[in-house]
Amino acid sequence: MPPEIAAAARSGWDQVEAAVDDHHLEISLINGDPGPDSFLLNDAGPRLDALIDWSTALRGSLLYDLASFRVLTMSAWPAAAGWFAAGYLSETPQIEPELQHLYVVIKARWIANAIYFASRIERGITRGARSPTASEDGLAQAYRGLTQTADAG
Repeated sequence: MPPEIAAAARSGWDQVEAAVDDHHLEISLINGDPGPDSFLLNDAGPRLDALIDWSTALRGSLLYDLASFRVLTMSAWPAAAGWFAAGYLSETPQIEPELQHLYVVIKARWIANAIYFASRIERGITRGARSPTASEDGLAQAYRGLTQTADAG
C-alpha cells in the first residue's frame, strides 16, 4: 500500500479502536459485507425480507454492516443507506445512541477496501474487474474515504 494510504489506514484504525473501546459499541454477529444484492425482498412485506449471503459473517460492531452498506451503495444508490439504516434501527433500536460514531466505523470499511484493492494490485489480479484501472480506482476511492471528515462521511 502506498505510504500515505497506509498512514491514513493506521490513523483510521486507531479511531475505530478508540470508538469501540471508549463508547462501548455493541459487538455481535454481523454479515460483514452487505451490498444491494445481499437482500431477498418479499412482496408480502418487510418482515419477510432477509439479509442473505453470510459467507463473510464475523463478530464486530453492529454499526459495521451499516457502514459497509453505505460504502457499497454510495455512488450507485445513495438513498438506500437511509432505508437500510431505518430498517436496521427498527430491528436493533439499542444501537441508536451509537449512530453518532458511524462515521468512524465507515473508516473501518474503507480500510478493508484499501487492503482488498492494494492486495489485488500487488498480486496483479485483474479478473472480475470492470476496467483495467478498477483496483487503482478502488484504492484511490478508499483513500478519499479514509481522509474524509466526519461531516462528509
